[in-house]
Amino acid sequence: MEWTDLVLEATGVLKVFGKAPSIDNVRLQEASLNWNGPSLEIRFDLADYPANPPTEWVIGQCNRVQLSLACFGLREIAIRRWGTQNQASLMIGTAGPTRVLEAIGDDVDIRLSCDFIYIRKLSVYLDGGNEQPPNATAH
Repeated sequence: MEWTDLVLEATGVLKVFGKAPSIDNVRLQEASLNWNGPSLEIRFDLADYPANPPTEWVIGQCNRVQLSLACFGLREIAIRRWGTQNQASLMIGTAGPTRVLEAIGDDVDIRLSCDFIYIRKLSVYLDGGNEQPPNATAH
C-alpha cells in the first residue's frame, strides 16, 4: 500500500507523478498547529520531480514540488525536535482506525495520530539553489 492510499485528495499528485512520489528525504518547511480540528498542517519539499511535468511548470522553470498535508482530528502529537535544515523521511500509516504520520530526521522529530490526512495543496516553485529538477539529467 502506498502513502497516497491513506490520504484524501491524492488524485492531483498521482496525475502529475503517475505514481506516489517518494516521501523520503523531504525538506520540511513549516508545521502549523490549529485549534480547529484540532489539526496540524505540514508543508514540505519533495525530493522527487515528475518525469513529465505539466507544461506550465516547464515554462515557469519550476524545479521544486511542494506539498502541504493537513492532519485533522489530532489524537496525539509529539514534537521532539525542530531545526533549520529539517531533512526528514515521512511515514504515513494506520493504527486501528487512526492515521499515523511520522517525520524523522537529524533536525526534526514529529509523530502524530489523527482521524484523517488530506493533501491540502500541491505547488511548485523555482528553487534558486537548485538549477534543474532533482531527477533531471544534464545534457
